[in-house]
Amino acid sequence: MNRVIIAEKDEQTRTAVKELLTFAKYQVSEAPNGKEAMKLALQTPPDLFVASSGCEGLDGLGLLHIIRKNETLKNVPFILLTDKADREEMRNAVKSGVCDYLEKPVAESEFIRSVENCIEKASVRKRATFETVNELLQTVNDLIGVNDDEREQKFFKPKDLIYIRNSRAAYLFYILKGKVKTYHESDSGKKLITDVFSEGDFFGYNPLFLERPYMETAEALTDTEVVLIPKEIFLHSIHFDEQITREFLKLVAGDVLKRERQLLGAVYNSVRKRVADGLLELSAKMCPKHNLNSFFKIARTDLAQKIGIAKESLIRTLADFKNEKMIAMEGKTIAIIDYEKLKGIDA
Repeated sequence: MNRVIIAEKDEQTRTAVKELLTFAKYQVSEAPNGKEAMKLALQTPPDLFVASSGCEGLDGLGLLHIIRKNETLKNVPFILLTDKADREEMRNAVKSGVCDYLEKPVAESEFIRSVENCIEKASVRKRATFETVNELLQTVNDLIGVNDDEREQKFFKPKDLIYIRNSRAAYLFYILKGKVKTYHESDSGKKLITDVFSEGDFFGYNPLFLERPYMETAEALTDTEVVLIPKEIFLHSIHFDEQITREFLKLVAGDVLKRERQLLGAVYNSVRKRVADGLLELSAKMCPKHNLNSFFKIARTDLAQKIGIAKESLIRTLADFKNEKMIAMEGKTIAIIDYEKLKGIDA
């Protein structure tokens, strides 16, 4: 059942909209303004926002602006309700990515049709991203001449090495299930985790482009199943398929930006800021989609190596975050319970 959050100051209007959506088989949560709606969304992200531009405090446009900057909520469709159509307001709404702009009072049939259309558009966008990955795998399978059941797959247990630094780069890897970390290790044995990958991620592609050995070691964090795509097949696909080329250029560009942020963070950010950023990044990668408050499991040693700080400093900072009610901890698992407060920690 799709979930809708309503932000409307007028209780009578809010109740009427809730009853209409409930009758149409939607799960509905309501709030008198954008601030309260945002709190509900951070607890459990919705499939659709419906908000009025006339809310007191944080109105519909303000809420729309905020969620478009939130990594978890930025793709949730948004319907803006207005008491009086205004061209400037409409321009701002469209610029911020509103799905629909409706003037009150709106006919029930028109409103339900708008809700259905916005949720369906969002669903199509999700499927398009998923199909892009499947299309790449299918392209690779076609080039190799095998079907899904015959392609090369391997299973790894936690702490199994998938490849080691300076070994010959022979494959591109795609994760069907599980989680993988990549890291550098100094001669003295000190490790720095460079990235964490989860289901649906590709890794190991940079050395294939550079024609050099693997530049780091890859190790399974959990029970993991990966597809191995031979280097020659991958480079052939890159050369002849423009869509695949674009997708991997985005991945490479994203890696460059991430490394730049990590370097600047290590130089300029406080330990609190670095731990907060590390938790936010890992939560986005390791938690189930649309479940901001779920726990993810990571050893404190791994987390310290990912952030690049001493384990003792990490443990003290996590304890502080827990006392400040920004995170919850159970054994080796961590959950973010106040996303905005954690994100807002100063450098």
